[in-house]
Amino acid sequence: MQDEVDGEWNIGFRWLLAVATEPRALVEYCFAWLQTIARHGSGTKISPLRVDLVHPRAHTRLLERHFGCEVHTDPHTTPLSLAKKSSSRHLPSMN
Repeated sequence: MQDEVDGEWNIGFRWLLAVATEPRALVEYCFAWLQTIARHGSGTKISPLRVDLVHPRAHTRLLERHFGCEVHTDPHTTPLSLAKKSSSRHLPSMN
């Protein structure tokens, strides 16, 4: 899922087959993968404005160092928030 609100591009995941809350480690890995793909594809060091996670983490500082932004806990949503201009970056093909 994605949306644009107040100059932010919010990207998240919907776990369609999940019967409980989202898997914590999987969310972290997926966000890290998105950031890696964006950096590799654009050739720039794209960092999110912030990362919102549903559940608090004991290793928040580690996540903040990795993503290069603040990590917040929001019980309603889990987006990776990028600047809106990031959604229009050109990602040249490697082919």
